[in-house]
Amino acid sequence: MKYRILTTMLAWGWIPAVPLLSAADQPTVLEVAELTRDKPVDFSREILPIFRKNCLACHNARDTEGDLNLETPATIAKGGESGAVVVPGKAAESSLMRHVRQIEKPFMPPRRNKVSANKLTPHQLGLIQSWINEGAKGEVAQVAQEFNWRPVPFALAPIYATAISPDGQYAASGRGNQIFVYHLPTRRLAARLSDPSLGKGNPAVAVAHRDVVQSLAFSPDGQTLASGGYRVAKLWQRQPAAVNELLTLLPGGETVTAIGVAPAQARAVIAGSAGGVQAIDLQGAMPLWRDQVSGQVAAQLALSRNGERVAVLFTDGRVRAWETATGERVTCEWAPMGAQAVAWLNDEQLASAHPGGVIKIWAAINPGHVVNEWKPGGDIPALAVLPGGGKIVVGCADSKVLVLNVGDGKVETEIDHGAPVTGLRVRADGKQVTTLGGSTVRLWDTDKWTMTAQLQGNPLAAESVARAEQALAFVKAEIGYHKANVESEEKNLKKGRDAAKKATEALAKHEKTLVDKTKEKTDAEIGLKKLADEIAALPKNIEVAVKAKADIDTVLKTAQALVAKAKAALATASEAKAQADAAKVKLSAELMELGSAAQNARQLAAEARAVSAKAKDDKTLATQADVVAALAKRKAGEFEAALDRHAPTKQQLAKAETEQQTATLSLAAAEAKVKPAQSELDEKTKVLAALEERKKKTPEEKKNFDKKIADAASAVDKAKREIDLAKSEVGFTGENVKTAESNVEKAKAGQAEAGKLPVEREAALAEAKLIAEAWMQDCLDATYSADGSLIYTLSIDGRVQAWATANGARSHPIGLAGRPAQFVRLLNEGRLVLAGGSPEMTIITSKPKWSLARSIGGSDDSPIEDRVIALDFSPDGERLA
Repeated sequence: MKYRILTTMLAWGWIPAVPLLSAADQPTVLEVAELTRDKPVDFSREILPIFRKNCLACHNARDTEGDLNLETPATIAKGGESGAVVVPGKAAESSLMRHVRQIEKPFMPPRRNKVSANKLTPHQLGLIQSWINEGAKGEVAQVAQEFNWRPVPFALAPIYATAISPDGQYAASGRGNQIFVYHLPTRRLAARLSDPSLGKGNPAVAVAHRDVVQSLAFSPDGQTLASGGYRVAKLWQRQPAAVNELLTLLPGGETVTAIGVAPAQARAVIAGSAGGVQAIDLQGAMPLWRDQVSGQVAAQLALSRNGERVAVLFTDGRVRAWETATGERVTCEWAPMGAQAVAWLNDEQLASAHPGGVIKIWAAINPGHVVNEWKPGGDIPALAVLPGGGKIVVGCADSKVLVLNVGDGKVETEIDHGAPVTGLRVRADGKQVTTLGGSTVRLWDTDKWTMTAQLQGNPLAAESVARAEQALAFVKAEIGYHKANVESEEKNLKKGRDAAKKATEALAKHEKTLVDKTKEKTDAEIGLKKLADEIAALPKNIEVAVKAKADIDTVLKTAQALVAKAKAALATASEAKAQADAAKVKLSAELMELGSAAQNARQLAAEARAVSAKAKDDKTLATQADVVAALAKRKAGEFEAALDRHAPTKQQLAKAETEQQTATLSLAAAEAKVKPAQSELDEKTKVLAALEERKKKTPEEKKNFDKKIADAASAVDKAKREIDLAKSEVGFTGENVKTAESNVEKAKAGQAEAGKLPVEREAALAEAKLIAEAWMQDCLDATYSADGSLIYTLSIDGRVQAWATANGARSHPIGLAGRPAQFVRLLNEGRLVLAGGSPEMTIITSKPKWSLARSIGGSDDSPIEDRVIALDFSPDGERLA
């Protein structure tokens, strides 16, 4: 995409088009030297070295980049994925030359490469050109080259790999090209693994691999160790303890009842059930001497610390001693009687235990003289002496173990074995004492006389009990776990259902939102369309409103002119009426006055006639009456004349009133037209104003409608997305509910199964305890290893078990089924001897040995291509990955 953008920007002139490479970076075609030769080019000697240095790292039989292999002329002729690279006889037409001369991409070798390949020189190019022109022929001589492997420097000893056996007995560590195997219970080096083929016959060169050890792994049974190096994997086998020899010790079928071994002298002394005492050379397995104490059975045998003398306690209660080298009798028959146990105090003196808890100290060459005698008390079946002879350890039948000071015979320490003591063993360094009795063996630290370990039964059976107890505790805990798991899964189911319900509700909500917002959008679109129609009609409506306003304004003005005219006419009529009213008033007053004068005159005339009549002859009265009558007639005449003058005035008044009424009516009519016209004008003005205002508000309303539509459309889109998400959530939560329901069913099924397991595990535990109890056999004997790191115990069933003396951790068992014995003793070279109960002695190897069983790879045709950095066995140990 960035190149497309760059090209577009260049094409449109947004950025200047400049060359991507500077002049210094421009590829230069490599020159080819013209060679003058008198013999053909040798591919193997001249061309192959060039390819090997610059080309074969990427173009070989294993890494054929571009499907091109340049190792031989035959593979070159096959070409690569783009076809032939060489045209025999035509170097100019060969793509190989174009690539190596850097004429055609890809340039070869690449400028930046990881194998330090350089561009070819003119001379090298000339050789390749000549070889192609000569036909591109030749052969590669197959010369076997022997690698001169050099040893890994001693200082180069990195630890790349470690491994611990599944049983916790061994730890392996690679250090450089060596492998060290450590015995974990004793924390000692058990073996240094060696491949005999790498030491060239020199056993001192204990080398496991040519190269540094890269990986280690133990097999599931711990019997095999796999190690990985360069193109090789090796299997190292642990050889279990095995019977080396089976020797007949005593002639005539005499049963061995006591035995002692002096490893330093490679000598063993055996005493039997018929009183026979015999020394055997362990190297040649030949008898050295034999003596016989007739009628007696050997009960105990003790060798001096230097191994040069042996003391044998017989059933008659006497102790007899011999020189182990010659068989010469040392002790005479008058040794202290009634001895129950014997031990060498030093190389010259013996300590013997007697009934009543008596311990006697006497010299082997003078048994009749008791040097010291102590009475610690109790029945004493076992004695032992610490190195240096300063302290005697006394094992009692009442389970007590006493430590006596040889100087004064006082008890310095008392410990409890927990069972009747039958034997005592002292480690060579004197730092530890082992007490035997019953099925228990206890290890004691002689510095503080504290118990460091208790050995009992078969440790594998005890571990089976521990594992069964752990399994029982686990399945019981599992019940609680499954209960909690069911509750948890039910809670998860509830949560899932709640989530599903919530998702369904959310879906319904979003669907409702979609409907609502769709309606809002539709309504807004309808409103916008209506507004558009109104906008379209608005200019016409405004034009109509303007014209209507103008028309009604004309009507109003006309009405107002009529009102003004009517008002003027009314004013004129009112003025005329006022004048007529004034004339009427004046005339009426005059009429009233004339009428009153005429009335008065008539009344006076009537009175005068009445008086004159009464005074018939009174001419004065008659004359007065005539004068009054003439006055009355004149006044009446004046009144009549006034009445005649009143008629026009009355008519003028009537006319004025009529005109006034007409003007009033005209004004009222005109004014009646003004008010509706004014109202209509106001209405038209309002309509026009409303249209003008609407015109002003129209853009805002359109904007609002557009916003409503956009918001509704956005809400619709969002609702659709939310619906899609909600549908997914509904489907997801629905699947979760199904899964949760299935999990609840599985949890309940697991709970039901877990409820059955405690019964099974309890039965398995009971069985394991029975087996462990069956293995709780009495321990007959014990012996320390040469270095004191192990102690071997012998059970009544003939089983020998090795234990670590430091902490009592179990080591390896030695199974000798069908070979019961009563005694176990240490021979030289780490061997053990088992005897007792028969005339025979069994010699076995006490420590497992490691040896190379098989190598996978390591040669030129190894199936492994590189360093083996990881290893692992299949669960059955049959396959190695």
